[in-house]
Amino acid sequence: IGTLKKALTISEDKGIGVGKIWERGALDVDGTAHIKSDAGEALSLEGSDNHAYLAFYKDSTERSGYVGIPNSASKNILNTLRTL
Repeated sequence: IGTLKKALTISEDKGIGVGKIWERGALDVDGTAHIKSDAGEALSLEGSDNHAYLAFYKDSTERSGYVGIPNSASKNILNTLRTL
């Protein structure tokens, strides 16, 4: 059973659904997520086609590091678990 697409849902005393109906967790997001601090640092959940990773940006343009699932070509987590 798929999840119905919604811009924002709030389940009282449980959590918020962004881009979907809330199902679990405090924040349940469908799609790319981007979290930015006041200092300009950001975490971004990126990727597609079974190649997902969490990226850290020291500023808005340069990725400083990332960790995640390797792409289908490399099959090697060491290629995606490193600091740049």
